[in-house]
Amino acid sequence: MKKRTIARMMAAVMAVSMLAGCGDSDGDTAKKVNLDPDHPVSLKIWHYYNGTPAGNI
Repeated sequence: MKKRTIARMMAAVMAVSMLAGCGDSDGDTAKKVNLDPDHPVSLKIWHYYNGTPAGNI
């Protein structure tokens, strides 16, 4: 009986925390990023594609 009650309480806490994590508190929480054209960012992508799989992408 006690295990079932604890399990229900934990399920309720998890459900509330998942829903609270998706909420928006003040409307605009996105961070504004200013890009600098004089200092671009480059990414090096390492992959293992060779032959047939590379043609499908």
